[in-house]
Amino acid sequence: MSAWADDVRGFEQGDRVVGQPLVTRGQCRFCRSGQTNLCANVYLIGGEQPGGFAERVAVPVSSLFRVPDNLSLKQAALVETLATSVHAFERNLTGILRSVAVLGAGAQGLFAVQLARLAGAKLIAVSETLSNRLAIALKLGATRAIHAGQENVVETVLDLTDGEGVDLVIEAAGKAATRQQATQLLRPGGTAVFLALGAELTPIDFMSVVPRELHLRGTHCYTDADFCLAIELLSDREIIVDPLITEMPLQNGLAAFEALASSISRAAPCSIPKLIKDSLRD
Repeated sequence: MSAWADDVRGFEQGDRVVGQPLVTRGQCRFCRSGQTNLCANVYLIGGEQPGGFAERVAVPVSSLFRVPDNLSLKQAALVETLATSVHAFERNLTGILRSVAVLGAGAQGLFAVQLARLAGAKLIAVSETLSNRLAIALKLGATRAIHAGQENVVETVLDLTDGEGVDLVIEAAGKAATRQQATQLLRPGGTAVFLALGAELTPIDFMSVVPRELHLRGTHCYTDADFCLAIELLSDREIIVDPLITEMPLQNGLAAFEALASSISRAAPCSIPKLIKDSLRD
């Protein structure tokens, strides 16, 4: 922190904090019940309100969380991303988790791999079209990496489960094909969580969904509780973020986004603007 309003208490110059970027009025029934991510009047810092890539940004004090001393600011920059995956698991985990399929090994997918490991899953299959991301997934706890451009994802997962399917699918690619795969990979009574956003219309075969009592769940962002847990998991080193990060100068921001969007990207799944990190360190 470098400056604050006169009525702010409890913070000092140079305090290391991370901001929860969803800002609400706190008055609707969703906010009052702790479901702030569902507020109809929410706005996102870095989205509806500019500032996500600024060197300095004004944030409500209620949105600030202290960064533990054992976390670098580079690692803390991934708290928001991790909180999204934490929310998906916190909202959808019931009973013993034996098997998981993660579709897409970007940042969200790689966090999902680690959360599935922490939840006790013995089988964690990950599908992705980039070999370097599959290699990272295996290092972070995946038990089977499936190259979606070279293998049949559905057949492979069903073979791994003796034809039954998995307990939980995390769809982290946001594509019509992976959404359809999500329902095909589930065991009867299994749950598919749709984590990624994507504008493609997706036909779903409900003649398969209904008789098998499949659960199809959307998940959106996070709450303050998810943010707190994400910080705790990083601080306790239960979630690893360093293999996910590539640093580059802020002026190369456009190139970073283009690389992440490209199917030939060899960068790690997250890019940290080095200029911002250095200015915060100073």
